[in-house]
Amino acid sequence: MPTNRRFPIFKLLVFTIVLILPLYSVFVMTPLFSNFVVENFEDNAEQLADHISRMLFHGSTDFPPDSFSATMKEDARNLLDDFEIKKLRIFSADGTIIFSTIEKEIGKAYPQATFWNEIAQGETYSKLVKEKSSSVEHETFQHDVIETYYPLIRNDSMVGAIEIYTSIASQQESLARFSKKHNLMIVSVLLLMGAVFVIAEEKEKKHIRQQQKFHNQILHAKAEWEKTVDAIDDVISIIDLSFTIQRINKAGREKFKTTYTELIGRKCFEVLENSDEICSDCPIPKVLKDGKIHHSELFMPFSGKILWISIAPLYDEYGHINGFVHTSRDITRQKTMEQQMQKSQRRESLAVLTGGVAHNFRNILASILMNSQVLQGNHQDNPQINELTGWINESVKAGSKLITGLMQFSQQKINKEFQPIDLAQLIPDTYELIRSSIGKNINLTYEAAQSLEIMGDQGALFQVLANICSNSADAMLRGGDLRINLVGTDSEALIIITDTGSGIEPSILDKIFEPFFTTKDVDKGTGLGLSSSYGIIKEHGGDIKIESTVNVGTTVTITLPLTKRDAIENQLTPLQELEGLGQRLLLVDDEDQAMVPMTRLLERDGYQVAGAKDCAEALAKLNSWHPDIAIIDYNMPARNGIDCAAEIHSLNPSVKIIILSGTTTEELEEIIAEREIKFISCCLEKPISIVKLNQALNDACEKP
Repeated sequence: MPTNRRFPIFKLLVFTIVLILPLYSVFVMTPLFSNFVVENFEDNAEQLADHISRMLFHGSTDFPPDSFSATMKEDARNLLDDFEIKKLRIFSADGTIIFSTIEKEIGKAYPQATFWNEIAQGETYSKLVKEKSSSVEHETFQHDVIETYYPLIRNDSMVGAIEIYTSIASQQESLARFSKKHNLMIVSVLLLMGAVFVIAEEKEKKHIRQQQKFHNQILHAKAEWEKTVDAIDDVISIIDLSFTIQRINKAGREKFKTTYTELIGRKCFEVLENSDEICSDCPIPKVLKDGKIHHSELFMPFSGKILWISIAPLYDEYGHINGFVHTSRDITRQKTMEQQMQKSQRRESLAVLTGGVAHNFRNILASILMNSQVLQGNHQDNPQINELTGWINESVKAGSKLITGLMQFSQQKINKEFQPIDLAQLIPDTYELIRSSIGKNINLTYEAAQSLEIMGDQGALFQVLANICSNSADAMLRGGDLRINLVGTDSEALIIITDTGSGIEPSILDKIFEPFFTTKDVDKGTGLGLSSSYGIIKEHGGDIKIESTVNVGTTVTITLPLTKRDAIENQLTPLQELEGLGQRLLLVDDEDQAMVPMTRLLERDGYQVAGAKDCAEALAKLNSWHPDIAIIDYNMPARNGIDCAAEIHSLNPSVKIIILSGTTTEELEEIIAEREIKFISCCLEKPISIVKLNQALNDACEKP
């Protein structure tokens, strides 16, 4: 926590002054003043003695004088008052007192006076006699005095001495008053400094409390910031100009499955992509250039992830960029879903387009088939015509299978009602469609001489082969060989697809069938092709395996169970040719090329047929014709076949109804189920053979 570094110095200074000032006053100032007073009075006493000496010797060479004149005594007393003399005595050389402030002492002799030893050398002697202490002459006083002995020298001989006792009581009182004032001043200063110290201490405490509060606020804000940033799912880090991570949030630690300390100090591109170089299309150079926030979407080849990256600049106090806020978000699934949605939308558009084309194409095939059957019926004895019409009929069937497969592929649906499929025929059909969708630098070949029959969905299997071949082509951008082989065992068919592409890394080979896993760029794959292919093959009771070597190629082996011959024969058992018994049929179709040949075939087979171009005409003929069965095309202008069937049924519930359509029967059956319609006998896909139509008519007649 930050503190005021000057305050401890201030406290030390105050403490020093408080401690030293009283000591200085007691041990320095008071003795100094006392010594000054003593020295001053000693000087005064010496000056007085010197003055008396001159007065005694003035105008006379004899000492001691015979007597003191009244004037001399008066002068001496004045001096005593001026100099605050407590006692004054003048001695002759033999120790006789020749003058004293005490009259009765004059004339007395003190030949053994102690002070003679002190001034024998002709020097003045002064001493402070403390209260109730003994002087040199063993006298005591009630207050402090200065005891001074001054030798009288005449012709280089000591002829006498002057003894002076100077009272210093008044000066001591003055000194005491001064000391009192001085001490009072010191106390005042100490109190003032104490007050200053207390105020400063309180200010410092307040400052510390404010700093503590501010520090706690910073810690709280830091904790809240970390808590907030840690609550974000995005990986947020602070990096410096050298791309080194300085801080990182909880999502980053969890994302990279490591600790905070292990991430700090590492380069961002090292952590994100296990690389020693800056990521391609990194936004940081743009941020350094214009100082603005920049975003980008980066594909990470090492992890196969797509990351949304945001870089925001950080500035120092001088306005220079000194770091960045680096935000990254894994948008792989989002981009995959977007691609899948776009692909789904394209597929829906393709399905709508394919449905429209399929309807028209089925109508064309239906017209061709009906007319072929008319020719076949009219020229039963002509083998050449029968041969030609047989080829026409087979071509119509092949075209019908092809359009069914295309519709299933565009809708990505698996037909659960499996049909017999000859893989030897499926492979060439697939080859023709794939050939036009891959680059010309790829050599595509196939081998499928042996007939191998399975039960399955032709459109779904075509989707599988198309997905695998598309992946192989993407792995051979510079060209190569792509081969499809069909081989069989006693119980299985093997479709082996081999390419000479870049191969698959062993580390990701076990992930290749996982949904949304892809090694392609964002705009080139969704990661669903192989996963959906895997599901389709499993739906067919088969298996799919991949073997790959980097820079050599990949082999995909699809295994499918063969169908027993009797099961296929049951599926392929020809329908029995039936004929009508004069039943009245109402044929409703807006296209003459389909209605005319169908009318001829039905009339040939014993039915009575009346035609109608649309629903309105069919309803108009209903009361006059009284049909037993109505055969209605689904796709008609104004009202479709189901709506028309509903109106016919409401007017005459006894009429049996068959719906023909260029779309799949599954779609019609879904519509019928949603509308809970029970009166439609069956739905048939165009093109339809007259034999199958007769069978449907016979079944409808037998229903109650």
